[in-house]
Amino acid sequence: MPKYKNPENDNLISNLLIVFHILVCLVLASLFCITSTNPGEVPHNWGLHINDDESKRRRYCLICNAFKPERSHHCSVCDKCILNMNLHCPWVNNCIGFYNRKFFMQLLLYGSISSLCIVITEGYLIIGTYFKYYSGINLKKLHIICYIVILIVTYRIMKCTIFQFKLVFKNSTSIESLDEDSKNYYAKFNIGCKQNWEQVFGKNPLLWFCPLPLESGKPVGDGLTWKIKED
Repeated sequence: MPKYKNPENDNLISNLLIVFHILVCLVLASLFCITSTNPGEVPHNWGLHINDDESKRRRYCLICNAFKPERSHHCSVCDKCILNMNLHCPWVNNCIGFYNRKFFMQLLLYGSISSLCIVITEGYLIIGTYFKYYSGINLKKLHIICYIVILIVTYRIMKCTIFQFKLVFKNSTSIESLDEDSKNYYAKFNIGCKQNWEQVFGKNPLLWFCPLPLESGKPVGDGLTWKIKED
């Protein structure tokens, strides 16, 4: 395979490599935070205390044999009830719930940007330089096939990312979005974009996109009780 030099693109390639490796570090940090953060479990004997309001006893989990708060669901994989459960993600081997949903959103965001960077750089390589310097038809076909696979994967990741961010702005979850019969009921939790956002990402803007499990970056609330929209 012949070698080629294109000095005018050296700075561009170097900058892209720096950006890409920063994104990879952010993806890995988000992944670590997701797997190491408890998504949120229902406190022991929740709803059974003497002074507890009767509303706490409206929902009961027959598997855990315990009352469960509003918007919590039982995960059959983890075998426990998760606060504000969004979904169980096999890719991270953990539930996505009240306390680690922010890191899940960060993982999707940085994963999408990383994939997009690959699409752009590989597209430039194929269109801008590849066909000028390489004539091996078999290598060209293999490269193009791989590029198509990358495009499909990037499309799926970005579609999932956009969908999940829409849910955040509506103060909804994947499970709630699938419940067609209760859409009007769940709509009461939509208290405005700003407050919906803070219930996932917290009040500290400096930590909205920073994958660090710091106290000031925790979501607003406790995952047990929810503010509802005023009529």
